[in-house]
Amino acid sequence: SELSVGDLAVFGAGLNLTPGKFRFSVFAGTSQLAIEEDTVKKIQGIYARKIYSAKIGVGHEDSSHVYLIASKMQDDTLSLQRKPTALMPQAGLLTSLDFRINFGKRIYFKGEIAGSAYTRNTHANELPAFSPSLPNELFVPKESSRLDYATVGSLGGDWKNFVIKTTGRYYGDGFVPLGYPFMQTDRLEVTIDPRVTLFKGRFMLSGSVGQRINNLLGIRAATTTQTLGAANISMQITQQLSL
Repeated sequence: SELSVGDLAVFGAGLNLTPGKFRFSVFAGTSQLAIEEDTVKKIQGIYARKIYSAKIGVGHEDSSHVYLIASKMQDDTLSLQRKPTALMPQAGLLTSLDFRINFGKRIYFKGEIAGSAYTRNTHANELPAFSPSLPNELFVPKESSRLDYATVGSLGGDWKNFVIKTTGRYYGDGFVPLGYPFMQTDRLEVTIDPRVTLFKGRFMLSGSVGQRINNLLGIRAATTTQTLGAANISMQITQQLSL
């Protein structure tokens, strides 16, 4: 899903079952291969990263559905012969609820609510008082552990020649989606995305406009407010010529 592992490439094995309206998916594998550190060649080592994820729910992706997702990530500290001097092994646990509700054939509301527990350094000292408490088999809290959440919601309508969608996003400062290690967090974002199609589909105009605010917790020196905008025009002039 959007807030869990996304389309992260994994070398491993998975199973996807879709009996009727029910959905069950599970996979396990390696998302990052180990690389030994070589100071002579200025190669920074990295640990092999194992990842596991499962989804269970009812409904289809493009119609009304509700899915419960759980994912776990763990760096394998035994995957390297020499421990990198400046690299910290990481671990994470994430759960999310992904849903969509169709109101008739045109209007829909979809969204996801996710929470993550993430440790930047598994070699750090254990933290006995961590709320909420989690089973040690799933997550061992450390002094570098953080717990936070994120949510995204979209209200949209789809007509024959006109489509519009309004999306709101909130990413907590400590939220870490396991499939997007470089996602900007601690931000709030709202966008409106319309699309118009004319002349039997030969002309399409789409765009997006919105606003983004970061540093919601005020922990950095300044807060930035950004105006977001994009536009796209597509024309099929003839069968051989498009713009």
